[in-house]
Amino acid sequence: MMQKQNDIGAAAREALDRIEIMQVLYGWMRAQDDKNWAGLHSFLTEESTFASPRFGLQRGPAQIEANVKRALAHIDTTLHVIVGEVIEIEGDKAKATFYVNAHHLKRCV
Repeated sequence: MMQKQNDIGAAAREALDRIEIMQVLYGWMRAQDDKNWAGLHSFLTEESTFASPRFGLQRGPAQIEANVKRALAHIDTTLHVIVGEVIEIEGDKAKATFYVNAHHLKRCV
């Protein structure tokens, strides 16, 4: 009985970890859409990495934030939607892989 409770507790903790990770991803995308650079920075740590086909591998808050700002500098409005997320958790580390459906709009004059 005790083992079953431990298993349920571990499964519940992992489910909560996954929810927390998704909240970080949603917050990250929302900060980009709002061009809230301080908010964007709050989701990053010195160990953060971000890889994209367009910009390659970026490491750490300064590089990631600079590339996001550069990518969105000429865009007026964005909407980022996350789909197909896969979260791998190992100990106190996690890796999230996902697709982003990004809508970038520029005002026509």
